[in-house]
Amino acid sequence: YSRHTSGGRKEALASYSRVSDEVTGLVEQGDSTQPQPLQKDVSHQAFIGTVFNVLSTIMSMLMGSCAKLAAEHGLPVMEIVLARSVSMLMFSAATVAYQGHDPRGNRRRLLVVRGCCGTLGISLWYTALMLLPLTDVVVFGFLTPLVVALASPVVVREIPSKMVMAMTPVCILGVILSVQPTFLFGGEQRLNTLGVVIAIAQACVAATVKLVVRELRTSESSAVIIFTAGLYATVVSSLACAVVPGQWVTPRTWQQIVLLIATGLSAYIFQLFMTMGLRRVRAAPAAATAYLTVVWGMAAGILVFHEIPTLLSILGALVICLGTLAVILSETWQSRQQRRKDGADQEAAASTLNFPDEERSNLLRRSSVELAGKALGSPKSRTASNGERSIK
Repeated sequence: YSRHTSGGRKEALASYSRVSDEVTGLVEQGDSTQPQPLQKDVSHQAFIGTVFNVLSTIMSMLMGSCAKLAAEHGLPVMEIVLARSVSMLMFSAATVAYQGHDPRGNRRRLLVVRGCCGTLGISLWYTALMLLPLTDVVVFGFLTPLVVALASPVVVREIPSKMVMAMTPVCILGVILSVQPTFLFGGEQRLNTLGVVIAIAQACVAATVKLVVRELRTSESSAVIIFTAGLYATVVSSLACAVVPGQWVTPRTWQQIVLLIATGLSAYIFQLFMTMGLRRVRAAPAAATAYLTVVWGMAAGILVFHEIPTLLSILGALVICLGTLAVILSETWQSRQQRRKDGADQEAAASTLNFPDEERSNLLRRSSVELAGKALGSPKSRTASNGERSIK
């Protein structure tokens, strides 16, 4: 086309001139351009993200303990969920307004998925509690990290490390030893099949939430993500309190009010830490730290509810701690290796700009000739002569 039409030839020459100018400007920066600063310390960011994930497990334990105390003081489940949702909505709305973000976000479809899945996960969790013993629901809920590890290569294009894949079953074993579910350690009645299906579905929905939050890390702020989740949860829990009989009781004592506030505040901090952790750490290792919730829950049972764990439970907690520690150390080491590789690549790229005058001239001439050949579509011999004339 460029060889047989004058218009095509002019267009090709214009394209060549434009690209050649860009190459000229890049090469001529060799003496004056300083090497670019290296990439942010990836290992430091990974460490901060891991700290946020561990803190989120502690806040999850505090949220669960406050909710359990609130239920013991006569408050219904959906009212506790409403307090949790309203607190998330209020604090996140204030943060969004302060930061000046659009509460609707940029990737609105994914935000809708985040809000709907979060609300659906809460509903499935409490439905499973009605049909199954608590220990069994806990075990099924901790299938979430396994689902995240299996789905992350497809959903967020992150391949989990061998350590994560190896330690996830080990941590599941630790959870089983700690909570001792009835379907493995015996019980008075058989498990409800519908309850098992709902519990597994809840684990899959929770995994979807983590993967969506991880996918939103580059386009949305933490406050916008939490705001969407709080908005949907507030609407659903408000309807449940209004429609379902017995799900709303006006708080009459200061203990009930304090527990509702504490539940809501701890829920917001939990969501904040979880979201900030997922922004810095890959989805699979971030989800694996959730197993620590069992350890913190056991500690809360001893200190707050005076529940003495069995020797088997302590052994399970030790297995969870060792498995999680192995994942954290492995991810930190891999982050440091990646940081060193990126730093070496950037240093090499920066050093290529510092050419002597003669080498810079040769590079400019060689690049211009090659670009002219690509733009004009000429044979190699003809490319050289066209490029030489263009440079002169």
